Amino acid sequence: MKHLFYIITIISVFGINNLFAKSVYDYSSFPEKDVTKFLDKYVQFFGPDIYVKTQLEINDCANKFIEVYELFLQTYIKSYTDNDKKLLLKKFDIALQKIIADHNIQYKKAPKKTLERLLTDVYSQVDEHTFMLFGEDLKKFYMDISPSQFGIPIDFSVSVDGGLIITNIYNNEMVKAGIRHNDKIIAINDILLPSKKNYKGKYIDKQHYEKLTKFRDSLNKLVKENNASIKLTIENNGVKKDIILKGSEFSIPPVSSMVIDKKYLYINISSFMEEDVFLLFIKALEDNNVNKSKGLIIDLRNNAGGITNSSAAIANTMLSNKLFIKTITNNNTKIKNFGGIKYSNVETITTTPDVIVNENIPIIILINSYTVSAAEMLAGSLALNHRATLIGEDTFGKWLVQYIYNSNDALLAITNAAVYLENDITFQGDGISPDIFIKSQTPIYKEKEKDLPHYIKSANSKRNPKVQLDEKVCPVIENKVTFDLEDRVLGCAKLFFESNSNIENFSKNISVSK
Repeated sequence: MKHLFYIITIISVFGINNLFAKSVYDYSSFPEKDVTKFLDKYVQFFGPDIYVKTQLEINDCANKFIEVYELFLQTYIKSYTDNDKKLLLKKFDIALQKIIADHNIQYKKAPKKTLERLLTDVYSQVDEHTFMLFGEDLKKFYMDISPSQFGIPIDFSVSVDGGLIITNIYNNEMVKAGIRHNDKIIAINDILLPSKKNYKGKYIDKQHYEKLTKFRDSLNKLVKENNASIKLTIENNGVKKDIILKGSEFSIPPVSSMVIDKKYLYINISSFMEEDVFLLFIKALEDNNVNKSKGLIIDLRNNAGGITNSSAAIANTMLSNKLFIKTITNNNTKIKNFGGIKYSNVETITTTPDVIVNENIPIIILINSYTVSAAEMLAGSLALNHRATLIGEDTFGKWLVQYIYNSNDALLAITNAAVYLENDITFQGDGISPDIFIKSQTPIYKEKEKDLPHYIKSANSKRNPKVQLDEKVCPVIENKVTFDLEDRVLGCAKLFFESNSNIENFSKNISVSK
């Protein structure tokens, strides 16, 4: 599976039936002349000798271009000036010229396919989280965010020295087969992975990173489409071994829980993409008698975010009458009304008095560099309201939300708001730092929001850790939810509770445990 760690955070999702509805007017009547000039070039690309049916399709596509263009201007976080519009249309012109230069006959006879490529190419350049998907790409997107999967129930990350490291295991069968967290993949079906031993500083070069991710995605495709067995050659602590694995159906539950030492309730939230995440979280609290526990641990590591309202609802169970987040949109007083929702310049989401977790129950939230967006906002809101202690690594740093327009054959995601906590605090770009920073022993390539090519800058805040330590000094504990036999970060979380949830006591105890 592909990580979706920086793709999307959603305030609301609506099925817009009239996205790409049948055209009702000639594009030439559109008042913005720069738009009609570009569309004239688009129409001329197909030449004069075309069938009437194709001509109707071309005109329909031109009007669809305008529909998406208007939705983008109405929704995007930044108000577009006339100059901004010219620059946007210039990008469309460059994209069209590239199609023409390719001399590709499949575009010459396919107005719809040409339009889809133009929209996909250009809107993905606006920022890292605005995009449009069609066809197979759209199917893949829905498959990737589905909790039900087919393939090898493990996931990989790229290591800084140029390999692939197993970071997620999704069922116990993998453990029985000999797979462990942090195993390094040396070869797949006896084909050695592209290696790069020499790298500068924190990051490997982007070309090598893309080569590895393509290799990983092709592996997943092989397993999914051909139901093939694969041989992984893995290495852990210098020991190499071959393991034969076969694809199978598996699921990634949004919420899972366990009780540690009959004292501490541990809840893992893997994603906020499912609508029932809040109800599943409530069930985990009630089924495990949270208010009779000695502490609550919420694991948001590797949580790629999702629907912000789900994150806010979960905050409701722990915060009373507090600001969860504030979103700021563009300068339009209204954004076009779809699904009965209107956005103004500032919108706040506040928690309600429906607290379920008693105030005397200490809370720890585990975070890492793959804690993204809605997950970051939950962690940040609880931490800044002094309701939770954060343990782990800095989060990814995506404090933006997207508005979604979708139909049966298209999805348009537009960045429409920046997110702030109380006192206008945001961690866009750098992410939020934990109270107890634990340096991972696994050298994973940790790309942040600010490292992305179309990153939206913000006057972000800084939060310094109170304690910094290496993962190797943390006690080992088995995490039966994530199938990690040696979860040291969770071990340190348990030790923090055993230190009366006190930073100073924890620091002394961790020194003794060394």
